[in-house]
Amino acid sequence: MARFVALLLAGLLINATLGAATTIAFVLLCALVATCRVTMQRARQMQAEDAGQV
Repeated sequence: MARFVALLLAGLLINATLGAATTIAFVLLCALVATCRVTMQRARQMQAEDAGQV
């Protein structure tokens, strides 16, 4: 019984750790995508301004 409880607790701990890591990775991925979108918009805007000035 004690071994079962220990395995259960270890499983819950691993699950919580993986869940937190997955959540952090997802948040970082979303931030990266948002940053890329903003950068691409700025690049397009700069290209449009350059094209307009010529």
